[in-house]
Amino acid sequence: MGKMLGGEEEKDPDAAKKEEERQEALRQQEEERKGKYAKMEAERENLRQGIRDKNALSLRLAGSGQRNTEENLASADMA
Repeated sequence: MGKMLGGEEEKDPDAAKKEEERQEALRQQEEERKGKYAKMEAERENLRQGIRDKNALSLRLAGSGQRNTEENLASADMA
């Protein structure tokens, strides 16, 4: 009989082992998820830094009175 009907709960002799395996699987999934999102965030930060660098370069060129041509951008990257 089921537990709700007042019967004894059936004891699974391997319940502790199964629960430990389940907890370990959850921990492993969580670590994989964190790694995935850390990698994605690092890629985003690289993109952001590229935008910041490009913006700073554009501001630097604008401050010097030069036009932002590809030649000027390339020469500024070399400097």
